Amino acid sequence: MSAKDAMKAQMDALMGSFRDEVCKEEDPNGPPRWQADNVCKKFLVKFCPNDLFVNTKSDLGKCTKLHDERLKQTYAGAKDDVCTYKYSTELLNELEQLQLQVDRAIRRFGERMAMAMPNMDSATKAKLDALTQEIKTLQNEIEQLGEQGEVEKAEEANKKVAELLAQKVTIETAAENDPLWLKEKGQTICEICGCIAQSTDNDQRKQNHLDGKQHTGFILIRETVLELKATLNEIRSRNPDAASGKISSSSDRDKDRDRDRDRDKDRDRDRDRDKDRRDSGGNRGRDDRDGDRSRDRSREESRYYNRNRDYNHRSNDRSN
Repeated sequence: MSAKDAMKAQMDALMGSFRDEVCKEEDPNGPPRWQADNVCKKFLVKFCPNDLFVNTKSDLGKCTKLHDERLKQTYAGAKDDVCTYKYSTELLNELEQLQLQVDRAIRRFGERMAMAMPNMDSATKAKLDALTQEIKTLQNEIEQLGEQGEVEKAEEANKKVAELLAQKVTIETAAENDPLWLKEKGQTICEICGCIAQSTDNDQRKQNHLDGKQHTGFILIRETVLELKATLNEIRSRNPDAASGKISSSSDRDKDRDRDRDRDKDRDRDRDRDKDRRDSGGNRGRDDRDGDRSRDRSREESRYYNRNRDYNHRSNDRSN
């Protein structure tokens, strides 16, 4: 990595990869910048889940939208119930989905640990079932032989039952002593983040888990879920129209007012333009009529001059 790339990576870590966009000025006639499509609305409300588990097994990937603390402060100052309800609902849905996945894993782990026996392959299970059935059959036979007075046969059957029971215990013990099963039986699961640990872990390892991104991240998620639910309930009780979407946000109302104002201006300009066109059309009509009169007078004067000139020529010819 070049020195320039290293410096860029350091600046990205300190100020964010969108740091060059922070200095853009707000458009006074447009919506606030925090409503822009490239702004992360979850970050505006609380935090972006993509930032919680970076470089862990639960990494959600890098968020492609803008995280800007200044826009977050502007959004908080706007106190827009409509946007707050909408953005909080989006964040709550995502956090609840993450929480549901962990709770499902915790439940499955508990069910697995509650099993009396480890999972066995089908062949081992079939062998145990056959031994159990054979033992029951022999026990019934021993009871009948005893009733018939067949003591020796009953003792032989009883010895065989003892052998079969020993075989069954051997198979069951082998399964319970399986190294993988013993390791799993010695595991515990965190009820907060779903991380699995060994019961033999030392204190330092346990503290590392409590301080890790996975554990602290899910503590934040669980606390935020409760806070968002309280926020949404408060908005629903205080401003039900905002919660139901029947009213627009304040910024949307500002945009509507701006559009109405622009339409009024355009309408006024069109009326002025039509008036100017009518006025200019009337002036041209008068000018054309005055021009026609002037041309008519000029033609009359020309004809009068020509008649006089011809008359004078004829008079002179007679006198000569």
